Amino acid sequence: MCNRQIQTIQASSDKTDAKIIEMVDMMKEEFTVAHKDVLENRKEMNNTLNLLRIGLIDIHLQNLIRTCEQYIKRGYITPVELEHYKERLKIYHDLGGNGHMDTWDKLIQELPHREIT
Repeated sequence: MCNRQIQTIQASSDKTDAKIIEMVDMMKEEFTVAHKDVLENRKEMNNTLNLLRIGLIDIHLQNLIRTCEQYIKRGYITPVELEHYKERLKIYHDLGGNGHMDTWDKLIQELPHREIT
């Protein structure tokens, strides 16, 4: 009788274990699918962010070039304008801007400094 009870308990325990394993496997599959979705969404977000960064760099570059053209046309730059220009140039480089501004920067650095009177 004791053996029969042990066998019954063991059988019940085995069924419970099998159900738990089945649920874990299902959850594992669901997690895997969800994880793939998260990775795909993250990839799409990174692509979008990269495009936005590239667009922002381009806008910043064009704005810097227009500003440089104005200073060069005028023939001088004030110390305050130079400081603002340097800050904006740093932002451009921090965003990942490349050497497109090197020639312009050289021209700006060569401009005479003059205070506005």
